Amino acid sequence: MKPTYASILCASLVCFHCATPSPKTRPPTATAEPVAEVVRAFRSENTPRMIDGVPGESSLEPQARDAWCERLVPLAEAHLARPGDRIEKRGACAVELYPAATEQRVPDVHVRFDAAAFFRKPYAAASYDASTRTLFLPLDALEAAWNEVPATVHEWGHAAIHARARTGDPIAAALATRISGPAYRPDPFHVDELPINLCDVLRARERGGEPQPWQLPMVRTFLAALESELAAMKELRGTRETLDGMEGTRLETTNGISRWVGGRDLANSLAVLERVRVDTGKAIELLEAPVLDANRVRALHPFDHGVCL
Repeated sequence: MKPTYASILCASLVCFHCATPSPKTRPPTATAEPVAEVVRAFRSENTPRMIDGVPGESSLEPQARDAWCERLVPLAEAHLARPGDRIEKRGACAVELYPAATEQRVPDVHVRFDAAAFFRKPYAAASYDASTRTLFLPLDALEAAWNEVPATVHEWGHAAIHARARTGDPIAAALATRISGPAYRPDPFHVDELPINLCDVLRARERGGEPQPWQLPMVRTFLAALESELAAMKELRGTRETLDGMEGTRLETTNGISRWVGGRDLANSLAVLERVRVDTGKAIELLEAPVLDANRVRALHPFDHGVCL
């Protein structure tokens, strides 16, 4: 049976989706609960409600959610900050992290550990919210250096593309294209998932490790979606629309599918995406080869544009 878009996203567990007062340094607080046990228990209880085979928000009731906030936030306060970081509690369920200058990979992006994000999308590990320019940290940040957790690095990649797209960079803007509709649930199809996931695979292989087993199959699913969507988008008209600070074009809705293409020039953006489609296939072959040729991967589009942080 061919995997669905939803099942691929669930298997991946990589992608959750303010004005900030002056931060202050908060010393770690003692906690009696073993972090690993709390994280394991939370994951087992924070399961998604399934609707027609598609995961939704957490099945936890409000009282249980409040109780989990009371357990998770003290752990974040005690374990999250690294040398040079500063933290601030944000309400009952969140901690705002102000990274050391060397770890703020994208300027003006908020970094937050927020239990409510896990309740909204229990099927996901971490996320970047472009509307608020916020990177939501994964649970793994409680047990390892938050800046080194693969899910965190993955979301920095999305944040970097968004930042460049907001400046009018045509390649980043095209990669910021989003497509939503019945076929794309629980989350819309973000085209930049293709290069960012391939960056994850490349990074793992360059370090002598193995990528997550679901990652390349997921990229193939996204690639098939891009191929189908490109064929449709080339025939559609649209109107100009700014989304999350990025210029772009909202195309005509067909079959319940809404398509927003990033970039000031629609034709140029579609040409960029066509090249991404072709080079993604080449990158997959290179990344599957027994001997990695990283230079050949980085010479492909859009890796030649510095999308891998």
